[in-house]
Amino acid sequence: KLIYPKVTYVRNITDVDDKIIIQSQKNNESITELTSRTIEAFEEDAKSLYVLKPDYEPKATDHIPEMLKIIKTLIENKNAYLSNGHVFFSVSSTSKYGELSGMKLDEMIDGARVDVDSNKKEPGDFVLWKPSNKEELGWHSEYGYGRPGWHIECSAMSEKFLGKQFDIHGGGLDLIFPHHENEIAQSCCAFQTDFMAKYWMHNGYITVNNEKMSKSEGNFITVRDALKKFSGEVIRYSILSGHYRSPINFSFETLNESKTALDRLYRCSENYEFDEHIDEEFLVSLSNDLNTPKAISRLHELAKDYNRGNKASGQLLKSSSRILGLLNFGNYAFSSEETIKALKKGGKIIFIRHAIAPGNGDPDNINLKDCNTQRNLSKEGIKQSEKIGKFFRDNKIEIDKILSSEWCR
Repeated sequence: KLIYPKVTYVRNITDVDDKIIIQSQKNNESITELTSRTIEAFEEDAKSLYVLKPDYEPKATDHIPEMLKIIKTLIENKNAYLSNGHVFFSVSSTSKYGELSGMKLDEMIDGARVDVDSNKKEPGDFVLWKPSNKEELGWHSEYGYGRPGWHIECSAMSEKFLGKQFDIHGGGLDLIFPHHENEIAQSCCAFQTDFMAKYWMHNGYITVNNEKMSKSEGNFITVRDALKKFSGEVIRYSILSGHYRSPINFSFETLNESKTALDRLYRCSENYEFDEHIDEEFLVSLSNDLNTPKAISRLHELAKDYNRGNKASGQLLKSSSRILGLLNFGNYAFSSEETIKALKKGGKIIFIRHAIAPGNGDPDNINLKDCNTQRNLSKEGIKQSEKIGKFFRDNKIEIDKILSSEWCR
């Protein structure tokens, strides 16, 4: 958005598939109840990590007519066929299949997640529409009562909000085949285009303590588990420290290192606010395949320059960090009315010399309830701080009720 005048960010939500249907039945709840709760939790996690909200966040269930329109076109174009209430895409109907992964069809199918179905003409064909029974979620169509396959929703929603062709498509490495290959095939055949997206950006796999993340083996950490020990900004910094295409090793040891590094950047930028000045070398790094590790390295170079007396580097550090969603907080923060009440009731809430907390600097608009302690600051040190000491005295808050920290996020 810094470089291009108009950027449209779309993040679609799959709120109907076989796993969702099975889970809703196990929970004895509707699909809407299940997916609404999951979506809310996901969005809370994303907000905690300072992930920007998309311009559009469409749901699959709201775009069934668009999917059926594409399916009809594919059948008319001889790219899809009906079989026992199913509609399948015929991968042999397009010569482009496999261009994204650079592999032949038999190589991709071997060992991949391809459903075995006797209704298919060929093993690589994938479902566009499948029948639903009376107990399952479904929609009426000319192919019978049923629901869409997984892949077709992405073509329908991307075309609606971005057009038949667009610039960037993201996703994990594991989605290259079959999901993204299938998206490209159905979109290009339905819209008669040479490509779907100009650039495909696939992120690396996540490991936990250098081992593959696996829920079945208990080797996984949720965002909420990590947030119990570290701020969302520390987690964000840790993730951005690796290149998006490389494997991401997630561990609490790594988060501790990220916390230390982020604190260093805060100390060197505490006297500055965001402005329009962005470091050129920092931008060059991000423009080269989103090289966030190199960009972060440049931020630390700016921090070193600041410590050597180059005050302009402190400003560049502060404003450049904003592009990565870092250094989000200001320098001084004071308790809101709600926090004051909690303190007077005996609650222990951090108040510090350099408080880093959400807000615009206005004491009435800042709440420190969710701060984490990291370093100790003596009671005498708090008393000697003129602004904070006055704040406590004015609100008749005893210093003994305060836990302190050098940096609080």
